[in-house]
Amino acid sequence: MRMFVDHRRVVDRAYEQVLPAFVGRPGLWLPDLVKDSMEQGYGATTRLVVGPLSKRVAVRVGEPLVGKTRLVAPIRVMATGPEGLFPHLDANLEINARDPESIEVRLVGTYRPPLGRAGEMLDRAGLHKIAESTLETFIDEMASRFEHPTFLASMAQ
Repeated sequence: MRMFVDHRRVVDRAYEQVLPAFVGRPGLWLPDLVKDSMEQGYGATTRLVVGPLSKRVAVRVGEPLVGKTRLVAPIRVMATGPEGLFPHLDANLEINARDPESIEVRLVGTYRPPLGRAGEMLDRAGLHKIAESTLETFIDEMASRFEHPTFLASMAQ
């Protein structure tokens, strides 16, 4: 059974201001980007932290589809380390212009709990809340980067 996740946040930045960060510059928007997994075939790894829990994940970002008021980039997030213990998230990162001065950052996707039926039961018992919290942290950190006063200066470098 696939589980659905969706988190969004409004950011006070114009769509045109954040758009260049998504064309070949993931270090400007991925939270805590670490480029140490290129040999594994992933674009980057980052550490996701939810309360006392922390896990390094590999993030693969596909080529974004860019429109006048909307960008959609496919993303796959996979835990590093032993296979089969953590779910893989397949999602779309969306940047939508809300008005001339703000955007909505949204991550919407699905994952399949690992460990079969037992994993599905654990997910319903509380692991789904951890998955939602992880996405919330990811989007909130990304939005914070956009809102930071140095963001526009980093775009010029």
